[in-house]
Amino acid sequence: MKNKIKLSIIDTKYESNGKTYVKCILTCNLIHCETNAKQKLPKFVGEAILKDDDKFDYQTGSKIALAKAERKAYKVIGKILKQEHENLFNLLTDLDNFIYKSESIVKHNTEYIKKLSNKDSI
Repeated sequence: MKNKIKLSIIDTKYESNGKTYVKCILTCNLIHCETNAKQKLPKFVGEAILKDDDKFDYQTGSKIALAKAERKAYKVIGKILKQEHENLFNLLTDLDNFIYKSESIVKHNTEYIKKLSNKDSI
């Protein structure tokens, strides 16, 4: 089954002092593939910080920083989509309740009209 919702990375920027850290900043959108609806997301930052006994390696640091930024992005997206799912579930429950009530009122009024129609005029 093809995923219809995806994270689209718009921009990736890296910052580093060349000695102790690499920072990755992601700019992303959440996209619904069928409708092309886009939701702009906040920027996500991941950092790789050198430990005392490590040797600085920009490439490795960049990969770690990117992975951390992506992890943050997917964590936030998961929370957003869980909340949207809950909102939709509540809406569907409300719709089901309204439909049931409507059908009940229609049935009641149909019987009421029939009962009134069968009475003799006063």
